[in-house]
Amino acid sequence: MELGIVAGFEDFFPSIIEKLGGEGFMVELCDGLRSLIDKDKGLITIKSLKRGTRFPWDWMRLETTTSFAC
Repeated sequence: MELGIVAGFEDFFPSIIEKLGGEGFMVELCDGLRSLIDKDKGLITIKSLKRGTRFPWDWMRLETTTSFAC
């Protein structure tokens, strides 16, 4: 499926890990994932992604209701 989105990608993980250390990075990563969890289901769902994301993706085009266990 073509979304018509063109974006570049730069991996910032190495510089973040260097700044925070491995343990600090994992704490931040886990906190970020927790912020996306649907509190009622205890999972990251399409609905919770729509609510919690700050990225301009077109979630209406997603044709799945798959939930991701954390």
